[in-house]
Amino acid sequence: VVCVYVSGKEVSVIVDPVSIFWRNSCILLVNAPKVIRSFNTERDPFKKREMSSTSQKHRKFVGEPMRNKDVRELAGIGRFYGQRLKTKGFGKARSVLGQYLVLNGDDFMDWLGGACYATPKQQRDCLECLKEWCEQHL
Repeated sequence: VVCVYVSGKEVSVIVDPVSIFWRNSCILLVNAPKVIRSFNTERDPFKKREMSSTSQKHRKFVGEPMRNKDVRELAGIGRFYGQRLKTKGFGKARSVLGQYLVLNGDDFMDWLGGACYATPKQQRDCLECLKEWCEQHL
């Protein structure tokens, strides 16, 4: 993939690798290379896509009342960590919410890590999920 500028816009072009040479930190396309495929960088399939800031599970949890939700419905808590929390007596999301309300952010994350050995990312996901749920429902 080669990025070139056409009419001031950056465009990525897939070319025959034999026709690409480097010279003084610039790409030289030799002998009018055969373009295999070209595309705009806005739709560049090789460009890393940004992930949405929240998961579908997060949005679903935040969008609904607490009711009698299972702990596994919390963002960051799947089947494995949910089972660990259930064995510790936290089988419902409302019981984890109670811990969130009693403890501040870092203490809650430490508690969650100790209770079910959740990774820091999963701890943050759960914390953000409960934080946003409280902002919308309390």
